[in-house]
Amino acid sequence: MNIKKRLRTDRFVFVSLLLLFIIGGGTRLNGSHQPVKIELDNRLQIIYQQDLASEMTVVKLFFRGGQSAEPASKRGLAFLTTRLCTELQTRGMIREMVELGSAIHVNSEGDFSSIQVKSLSENLDKTLEILVNNIRDPLLSSIRINNIKRFMKHVQKNESDTVQRLFIVTSLSHFFGNTGYGGSNMGTEVSLKGIKKKDIKQFFNRFIHRANMGIVVTSDLERKEIVAILKKHISRIAEGQALQTGTEIRLNTSEKPLIRIDKDSQQTLVGISVKLPPVNSKPYLYGYLLRVLMGNSIGSRIW
Repeated sequence: MNIKKRLRTDRFVFVSLLLLFIIGGGTRLNGSHQPVKIELDNRLQIIYQQDLASEMTVVKLFFRGGQSAEPASKRGLAFLTTRLCTELQTRGMIREMVELGSAIHVNSEGDFSSIQVKSLSENLDKTLEILVNNIRDPLLSSIRINNIKRFMKHVQKNESDTVQRLFIVTSLSHFFGNTGYGGSNMGTEVSLKGIKKKDIKQFFNRFIHRANMGIVVTSDLERKEIVAILKKHISRIAEGQALQTGTEIRLNTSEKPLIRIDKDSQQTLVGISVKLPPVNSKPYLYGYLLRVLMGNSIGSRIW
């Protein structure tokens, strides 16, 4: 089965907007307002939702590319590069971030990498200043690279030891193979070994810049204040050139109804995975609602 080549530019924007809309119910609820889209001077798009429930701000930076932009032999490159952008370079920075009470989370998926910052709204300005200093000029030392690789190998082991996660990774690998949408965003032990500093620099220069970004914000701060803070700090990130990222996805069509994985465990997991239509509003919404209605773990209706 071939899915026509399509640009993935707005997927992360749509997904984030949809989740915010579902959470907010599309109306003002518990201090939340309907999300709005803002475009800055350089065409950088921001999805902003004011939420007065707490004096907290969450900013999520999206960079197009992700796992689908990785060479087949260097899986894990997107996560590794993005994580290096958030590694604080001095003890003073680490101490200051702790004192601010701010948290940073990194992820990579098929179409994008992301950096999420959560902080007290009064500390947002200083938190972004520290983060952007690292994004502008990450310290790509061998020690830092090897430390993150060790962390990624640890996550790989956890994924292989956790049956639910192993099922998800195996299903993705079966359907998507080596396209970048299959397997773990942590790569493999072999692929991590093949990633060198020059690979990280090339990936960083190509994808980590303003022309390749999108931003989602939830905050109690007013729109004008959020825009001013983002303009102040995001403008310091390299401008770069706009990329039209996208890939032709070839799904595995082989008839292999049963995949068996033998584990030294007294547990058995039986899972079913199915192919869905290409991502757009209806299939994604239906899938999300189905997951909510069915529930997870012991709360599931089929437990």
